[in-house]
Amino acid sequence: MGLDLYDDYLNLLNLPLNASEENIKVSLNKTQRECSRKANAGGKLEDRQKAEQMLKTLDKARKILLGPEAKLWRIKSSAANTSKKDSEYDGFLRFLKLPPNASEKDIQNAIKEKERVFTHQAASQNIELRHQAETTLEKIKEAYRFLMGSEGWEIRKQRVEKKATTKNLENIQIDSDSIAQAIEIIAQKKGQKTQTREGTVLIKRLSFFLKGIDCFIEEIIHKKYEGAKDIKLCVAKKGDLVLFEWECNATTGRNQNNGIVRTFIKGQWVNDIIEEKVDLEIQLQSRDII
Repeated sequence: MGLDLYDDYLNLLNLPLNASEENIKVSLNKTQRECSRKANAGGKLEDRQKAEQMLKTLDKARKILLGPEAKLWRIKSSAANTSKKDSEYDGFLRFLKLPPNASEKDIQNAIKEKERVFTHQAASQNIELRHQAETTLEKIKEAYRFLMGSEGWEIRKQRVEKKATTKNLENIQIDSDSIAQAIEIIAQKKGQKTQTREGTVLIKRLSFFLKGIDCFIEEIIHKKYEGAKDIKLCVAKKGDLVLFEWECNATTGRNQNNGIVRTFIKGQWVNDIIEEKVDLEIQLQSRDII
């Protein structure tokens, strides 16, 4: 899924780029009902055909906009916009000696226990100890207001959703063309370029290393009169083990859906590739906004 395609489908539904999943579902269902009514109405044949075509487009939009990659993009995009609040949230959790994934109940229990200890110390005859306890009690109140308020609730919700999305990514079938596209996007933005020749054949390569996996896009280019032999390879390897090998005719390109999978060993590396691609798209979007 490319961000451009995601944006195109949102425009089709008259939705902004930061539309929530719920708003997307509502808009899809509403538009689908309207098109179904037009497709089954007794009006002009041309109008019915347009409505039927729109229904097919909406089916594609639903798969893209509500797919796991899109959900991950929304979560990461939202997280990128609230990174300062996330840091503050994590700071209060460290103050309470809690992990980043602490639940609401964990937070409430930690606050009660810390409050109990320092309320007792605030009654001490030792002035220095009493002042320290009073300062800590003020910070406990501040932590409670933030962590148990709307901002804290939203951050916990995002973290739960991200965990669920990552789990879903492990179980879904990500097609080979999507993986090849993700590797190519990462390679174009972060890859190291090399170029060699073998006789009259030019070999261009873009390669990168991600979490223990070597990936590269390679174009094998012949003389013009042998252009039909040109191919594009997409490869992911862990050491000598080939995890993914995909190729297509370099002239027609991947967009013609003519990619051939030679090897595909699934694993966590697929999720890492998709997540890295989403991160890059969010970074590029942020630069465009600036």
